[in-house]
Amino acid sequence: MTKKEKIEQIKLSFENLAQLFKILGDQNRQHLIYTLFSLPCKSKGGVRVGEITEKTHLSQPAISHHLKLLKQVGIVGMRKEGTKNFYYLETNTQQWHDLSKLSQDIISLIQEINLEGTD
Repeated sequence: MTKKEKIEQIKLSFENLAQLFKILGDQNRQHLIYTLFSLPCKSKGGVRVGEITEKTHLSQPAISHHLKLLKQVGIVGMRKEGTKNFYYLETNTQQWHDLSKLSQDIISLIQEINLEGTD
C-alpha cells in the first residue's frame, strides 16, 4: 500500500469513528466508563442506574442520559429484567477493535515517515 493510500485509509477510519470520538470526548462519560470498571459486569448481571449514581458525582437523570449515548455507540450494553434495566460495559464491539487498528495504522505511518527522513 502506498503512503497516499495509507493516509486515505486513516482518514476514512477517523470519519468512521467520529461518533465514538465525540462520545468518548466527554469527561462525564469517561468517568462513567471508569466507574463501570469497578461495578458488576455483564456476566454478573450488570448494574442499575441507582448503583452507578452512588459511585459518581452525577445525578440519576444525567447518568441515564450518558448511558443512553454510550449504549448507542456500543460501549455499554443493557439487559431488562421486568421493568428494571441493568447496564454493563460491552466488550463485543467492533469499534474498540477499529480504534485499536487506527492507532496501530497511525503509529506505523509515523514510523514510515520518520524513516524517510533518515535516508
